[in-house]
Amino acid sequence: MAASRLPDAASARSLATNPTTEPDALRHLARHRDRSVRAAVARNPNTPLDVLGSLGRLFPEELCNNPVLDWLCLEDANWLALFDDRAREQLLGADGLPHSLQWWSARSGNDRDRLAVTANRSASPDVLELLSTDIDPEVRAAATRHALIEPDADLEPRRTPSTTAPLITAGSHVGDIISLILAGEVPGWLLELVALDDVELRRAVAAWSGTPHALILRLCVDDDADVRAFARTNTSIEPATRTLLAAVDHYAQNGSGADVDVDALLQLPQTAWVRLARAAHPSLAAAEHTALVSDGEWRVRERAATNPLLGASDAVRLAADSDKDVRVAVARNAATPGYLADLLRTDRNDDVRAAAAARPQESAGVHRDANDGLALLSTMAQTVESVVVLLARHPRIEPDVLSQLASDDDWRVREAVACNPTCSVELLARLVQDSDPDVRRCAVTNAHATPAIIESREDDEHESVRVAIGRVTTSPTLLRRLCIDRSWAVREAVSRNKCAPREAVLVLASDADASVRAAVATRPDLDNNSLRALVVDADSDLRVTLLARGDLDMSIVRSIFEAEGGVRQAGRFQEFAARSLPANELITLLRRSPWLRDRVLYEASPSVLPDLLVSLSRSPDWRTRVVAVAHPLIPVANLVRLSRDTDYDVRAAVASHPALPSACVADLAVDVQGAVRMAIANRADTHRSVLAELVFDDDDAVRRAVLAHRELPPAARHEHDALMGRSPLPADVLYRLAAGTAVIRQRVAEHPDTTPRVLRRLVRDDTWRVRESVASHGRATSAMLTRLASDADRDVRRAVASNRHTPAAVLRELLHDSDASVRNAAIANRSVPQIARDLAVRATLRRLLRSHEQIASVVVASNAMLHPSVLGRRSLWCSPMWRVRLALARNPATPRAVIETLRRDANTDVAAAAFATMGEGSILMPLSGL
Repeated sequence: MAASRLPDAASARSLATNPTTEPDALRHLARHRDRSVRAAVARNPNTPLDVLGSLGRLFPEELCNNPVLDWLCLEDANWLALFDDRAREQLLGADGLPHSLQWWSARSGNDRDRLAVTANRSASPDVLELLSTDIDPEVRAAATRHALIEPDADLEPRRTPSTTAPLITAGSHVGDIISLILAGEVPGWLLELVALDDVELRRAVAAWSGTPHALILRLCVDDDADVRAFARTNTSIEPATRTLLAAVDHYAQNGSGADVDVDALLQLPQTAWVRLARAAHPSLAAAEHTALVSDGEWRVRERAATNPLLGASDAVRLAADSDKDVRVAVARNAATPGYLADLLRTDRNDDVRAAAAARPQESAGVHRDANDGLALLSTMAQTVESVVVLLARHPRIEPDVLSQLASDDDWRVREAVACNPTCSVELLARLVQDSDPDVRRCAVTNAHATPAIIESREDDEHESVRVAIGRVTTSPTLLRRLCIDRSWAVREAVSRNKCAPREAVLVLASDADASVRAAVATRPDLDNNSLRALVVDADSDLRVTLLARGDLDMSIVRSIFEAEGGVRQAGRFQEFAARSLPANELITLLRRSPWLRDRVLYEASPSVLPDLLVSLSRSPDWRTRVVAVAHPLIPVANLVRLSRDTDYDVRAAVASHPALPSACVADLAVDVQGAVRMAIANRADTHRSVLAELVFDDDDAVRRAVLAHRELPPAARHEHDALMGRSPLPADVLYRLAAGTAVIRQRVAEHPDTTPRVLRRLVRDDTWRVRESVASHGRATSAMLTRLASDADRDVRRAVASNRHTPAAVLRELLHDSDASVRNAAIANRSVPQIARDLAVRATLRRLLRSHEQIASVVVASNAMLHPSVLGRRSLWCSPMWRVRLALARNPATPRAVIETLRRDANTDVAAAAFATMGEGSILMPLSGL
């Protein structure tokens, strides 16, 4: 049945309300032009499920009254998941929603489904109680703001809107939101909201001149350095506040600073940056320090741990911190009690143990009774869960308490018990069977662990436990079994064990893993059989390790050289050691055994060195060529040849050679690698003309080296300083420098004395930074800016958009650039026409309207520029996200009918905002026309 052949409204309404109408007929009636017919179809129990899903978007209340919903729940408890997201959200937020669907949303729905239930005025208190503990913070916030009893329409709502800025996650539309901020189209109350979670948004809010002073002050102490820098350029910041902010920076960065009143710090917004500064203040009150010890930011806790006024209870809390850097700071603090330092010497982290071990130990007998901290740890463990780990590690803990802690649910507590030096054998026997591998590892490494306890875990499924056994066991039988373990780490641990029997070491000397064999090579008790097993190893580096031992007899050395290249090598090495080996024999030796290169060059006779160095300089190995080039006796002809080597390390070594000819010095001064040019800049004999060129090098390190050279011509130094410091320079000098390196061309393009003639030379430069500098220059002509406005690089176009001399026609084009940062720069340009700016803002709002992200919807709902018909969309005032409805309720351009609806909203903050807006008056528009 085509839509044009559908019955008239009266007949269609009669069919739609009849519960015996066939499903196919109802499917056709769902496309009727009359709204009341479609609403009746949504209420009909015979309507197909997919039709109900499509009608649920527009008629959620009618769908809630459909009696078929209860039957659907009996047939399939998850039937609502078949609806699309928008239809499901509208249904879950509609009045009269069945209790079963509320529970389905709370237990099986996604985040937006659960948010939709919190927007329902008829939501069940039980469901709301469950959602108030939801894993999603948005759902928790919306559930706690739900009004369980609808307030009287004539009375002010029971609660005022929350002043706490809620969390809004910024997504891919950050650039568009920045555009609205720069255009002044984001209301002041929303600026703090959108600036909380995205650093780019905070930078834009900090840079905008219309940001409220209170928010600017908060951004002046933001965690991001760029945000702080932008905010502190605001002219509303008083000089006294700037001085205080400088002291905050010094305290936060260095842990110390100028003498500033700690009360003045309390007057600032307490961001993590300010709390970091307070935590280091020497005059911090004990109560304030205790609050910072429990701060949510680990950097603040770490800084509090360094404070010399650290109290005993605060030190205990910090010593049990989950962050290892905090515990390191506690261990290093001289104010930390000695018993805590002793406990930190047994910490599970290597850095913490090292920091605690570096402290001078107190004399024996100091920690006794009340001074051992056991009473304090026992008291704090009752309220601070993390302190239980320290208590379990205390050496004077009562045995019965230690036994109770051995059954703790937290594996870290059981691990601490297993590491306790007073842990009994019976308790270790129980902990060695623990489900956590770290607990079992500590149990087998405990000093009181018996051989039976250790051997009981030799087949442990976790590698770390078997590694620990391989390190601590003294049983030869167990070590023999572990030397064939499936894990190389276990076999390596056995190879380092001093108690490993001779036959086990012999097996490990021929192990398949090179790390195991290398560990065997470091054993001081190796016998000749083990050494010979290692000598014939395929790993040449392992034989070098053996040679470094220094305790090998000549037979082992002979075996090493025989393994390197045949029987004749041992005799050749003896001749070489006696300095009687001819050059050609040395060269043969080095080709077959390159690992002897440095030793041969050190001990070779001077008479054979030239030929030897020539041979080495032709080696295919670049490391060998570097060694040959660095030798002072290498022939000059080889230096000249290697100055054109393909490897830049070789060329850098050539550039440092004192015998290098001046012609090669000039050639290497223009090498593509900065390391080569740096070597030339560091030469004492580099010609003044070469230095005059290198002072304008691309590499900052090269320029600094040349500036430190005593032979640099004064004229070149003056030109460099003037260019970098933007001091006055003649036009002809700037024109000449415009042909230099990329960095120098950029500096020329930035120089205020640069003329349009020089800029025309740089406008087509290959380096985008040079073109960007041209686009930012105040003397850039309209033709240059027009050309650069279509540049492929966005940074160049952004510079054009920021230039106040850019023609209005060009700015109008850039307002619609594909890159958001370019559009934002154009919007912020005061030269852009207001009409063009408004059109760009409207285009931005249209992009945000198509977004499903919460932050985009909130910004759209708060914008007063939009037409009331847009603000009256059902997707906004029925949104499951309460912040969208809150923004709509605060918008003075929102239609009055929508405000009336929002006054009865389930969220108390939304209702309060709508009540306040109604008092101010809003545009009158009937809801039916939205």
